[in-house]
Amino acid sequence: MTVRDCAREAEVAAAARRGWLSAQDQDVRQHVSQCAVCARVAHVCEALVADQKAVRMFLVDNPLPSAGQVWRRAALRAQADGVQAASRPLVWAQGVAAAVVVGLAIAALGAVWPALTEAFGRVGSGLMPPSHVADGALRLLGSVVPGRWAIVVGGVAACVAVSPAVVYWALRDERRP
Repeated sequence: MTVRDCAREAEVAAAARRGWLSAQDQDVRQHVSQCAVCARVAHVCEALVADQKAVRMFLVDNPLPSAGQVWRRAALRAQADGVQAASRPLVWAQGVAAAVVVGLAIAALGAVWPALTEAFGRVGSGLMPPSHVADGALRLLGSVVPGRWAIVVGGVAACVAVSPAVVYWALRDERRP
């Protein structure tokens, strides 16, 4: 493809930017109707002028923020990102601590359960014994792990069972903006 130049391109561009208002622009307009190169130049210049007018109208309705506002927003965003990055390990530690507390509470309950069932059984308070499922689970755990280690293993198992919920609870705060 051969690109041709026209000597009147600059004149056509200036007339298109002015909006074809002056008397000499009529002569240029006549030239544009006969020259394909200048017709393309006029078309592009008119499109650029229309875009420039649209941008001006947009900026009238939506002024750009000042440099100070942009700087302040960037500083606040950087500070918020820093706080979030610094608090992430603390959130994880809270989740782990909550899982440990739940596991220890279950282990302590397992340690005192026989004494509680005996005490409530003697008083006759009418409390129901643990369900058959819980009895079966405790007997199974007692047969797999003998002695007091059953309580520790039960506590660890409870921690493992509760950990996903605690991790979800800890991480849900990170997804909020």
